[in-house]
Amino acid sequence: MPPVHAALQYLQKLNLYNHEKPYQLYVTPRQDFDPNTQPVNNLEFETREGILIQDLRQMHTKADINMCEFQVTPHESAVREFSCTADIQAYRDETELLLQRTLEAVHVKYYDTVLRKNVTFERDQIDSADPLRIEGPARGLHNDITAKSGPEVISRYLSKEAKAEFLQRGYHIRIMKFWFEKQTPSEPFMFIMYDTKSGNHARFCPHVSFDNANAPEGAAPRKSIETRSIVITKDTNYISASTRN
Repeated sequence: MPPVHAALQYLQKLNLYNHEKPYQLYVTPRQDFDPNTQPVNNLEFETREGILIQDLRQMHTKADINMCEFQVTPHESAVREFSCTADIQAYRDETELLLQRTLEAVHVKYYDTVLRKNVTFERDQIDSADPLRIEGPARGLHNDITAKSGPEVISRYLSKEAKAEFLQRGYHIRIMKFWFEKQTPSEPFMFIMYDTKSGNHARFCPHVSFDNANAPEGAAPRKSIETRSIVITKDTNYISASTRN
């Protein structure tokens, strides 16, 4: 398919952000809080038109996650719908095994799921702890994890035993997000939100949703499931100080 030109949203460069970081709050519902009148974010976006977006299917060389931080991984899921928590649990187990096999990981910890649908929701509350919650497309070009929050996420979700075993030199920890043109259920797309390993490879993968101008009129709204996992692999480039010449 030919490339598509799309309008993308970017965070504005406001003076406000020099002294107040951009934020989005997910507040537990309570009687004295009204999300319709009290601010839950300070995000201000600007739209830039005509951004060229290439189709991954047209790449002569397949994207490799070890260099560009994203990759399409052929896989046919056994989970066909997400109508109960058991479906989410089955998909979680399947995802951990797929990541372990694909990346030759020594440990995988799946910690979040988001179901998405490209529709407008009329609601003023959402339960972020509900594994069956459905959200709309992500707004604004962003990366879910930063250099500061990456270690915090790893520490929050790894067990005490996993931290004792893997939070040391010689291990490579990545936070993965699972989520092209006419993507099929057998083409899960994974990318890295944060990589502990330094080097000349990409360590983050900014991403955003966009309206596809090439989509036919009446096309069904996009639906997807995305997962977030901590993936630990052996650092093959690490040499112990005791064996270094």
